[in-house]
Amino acid sequence: MKRFNKWAEFFTDEEGGVIILVALLIFVLLGTTALAIDTGVLYQNKRELVNIADAAALAGAQELPQNKAAATTEAIKYALLNDYVLTEDQITFENSNRRIVVDISRKSNIYFDSIWKLLNPDFQIGEVVALSAAERLRENLWDSVGFIESYYDELEIKDNVNFYINSPEGYKPVIHSNQRFEVKNNVSSDVNVFGTWTENQVQDYSNFFHDTRQVAWKEPPITAGNIDELISGWIDGGYNVMIVHEKDSNGNFIYDFVKAHHDGRAKIELKGQEVLDFSDYGNFDVVYFSGRELEVKEVSSFTLTGAKLFILDCKFEVKDASTLTIDGAIHIFSQGSHHELEFKDGMTGNFNGPILVDGKLQIWKDVNVNFDLTKMSEIPEIWIDGRVSLVR
Repeated sequence: MKRFNKWAEFFTDEEGGVIILVALLIFVLLGTTALAIDTGVLYQNKRELVNIADAAALAGAQELPQNKAAATTEAIKYALLNDYVLTEDQITFENSNRRIVVDISRKSNIYFDSIWKLLNPDFQIGEVVALSAAERLRENLWDSVGFIESYYDELEIKDNVNFYINSPEGYKPVIHSNQRFEVKNNVSSDVNVFGTWTENQVQDYSNFFHDTRQVAWKEPPITAGNIDELISGWIDGGYNVMIVHEKDSNGNFIYDFVKAHHDGRAKIELKGQEVLDFSDYGNFDVVYFSGRELEVKEVSSFTLTGAKLFILDCKFEVKDASTLTIDGAIHIFSQGSHHELEFKDGMTGNFNGPILVDGKLQIWKDVNVNFDLTKMSEIPEIWIDGRVSLVR
C-alpha cells in the first residue's frame, strides 16, 4: 500500500511542472523568433533585389528603342553600382525593343539556418528572385506640346504683344524654345503662361511667364526624315491627307493653284485672295505642302483652313494683311534652311491649334494673338518617345 501511495504522490505532485512548461515555451518562442527574424531578412533581401532590378531596368530603358547595346551596358552599370553583377543573359528585350526586362536572383542569407536544419535535415537555403521591366512609352505629341514651339533658331516676343488663350481643362499653356528666347517690352496674357528653354535661358524682361524651367532638347516632331512615315501612318489610320505639291503622270501639278518656280520647285502665290480653303478640294485632316514658298499679298486678311493640321516645308509669307487666321495646328519645317515666321506691326493672329516652327519665330510690335486650343484632340496623332516607366 505504501508503494502505491508513493506512485500516486509522484503523479499528482505539481512541483517542477512550471519548469517543464517554461522549457517548452522557450523552445516555441525561440522557433517563433527565428521564423520572424528570418522572414524579415528574406523580405529585406527581396526588397533590395527588386530595387536593384528596377534601377537597372530604368537605366537601360533610357536608351530604348534605338540602342539595345547601350541599354544593356547601362543596365549592367547601374546594377554594379548597387553591388550586383548583372550579366547579358539576364537581360531581354520585348515590345519592338521598347521594353527591357531584367531577371536576377541571389542566394539569401538567414540567421537561423541551423535551427531549420535541426527540424528538417533536408532544409536548404533558397534563392530570392526579382523580375523588373521598364519601357519607353509612346505619347501623342498633342497631349504635351506647347502652344508655341521653336526648335532651331531664336524666338522673340516683344513690344506690346497680347495673348488670349482658350484651352481645354487641364492643359498647361507653354511656350518653348531650344535656342535664344527673349520676351520684353509689355508682353501679357489673360492666363498664366509657362516658359521652357533648352540651351539659352529665357530672358523674360516683361515678367510675362508664371514660371520658367530648363528641359531637354526637343526634337521637331515632323522632319524630312519622318514625314513619309507619318503620312503613311495617318493614311493607314483612316485620315485623309492632301499632298499639295503632288504631280500627275505627265509631271504637272495636280492642283491648279500650285505653280512651278523657275528652279522647278512648287510655289503657291495668292494675290488678293483672302482665303485658301482646302476643303474645296476634298475632306482633309492633314495638308502637306513642300515647295519654294507660300506667298500671300495684297489682302487685308488671310485665312488658311480646310484641315486640322497644316504642314509646310516652305517659306510662308503673308504681306499687307492685318489679320492672319490658321484654322488648325501648323508645323513649318524645312529640308534645307530653316524657314521663319513673323507676326508684327499691328497684326492680329487667330490660331486654332499650336504653332511649331523650325526656324526663327518673331512676334512683335503691337500684336494681338488669339489661341483656341480646345480642339487639339482632333488633330491627327503624332506618336513620340515619351517618359520611361516601370511595367508591373
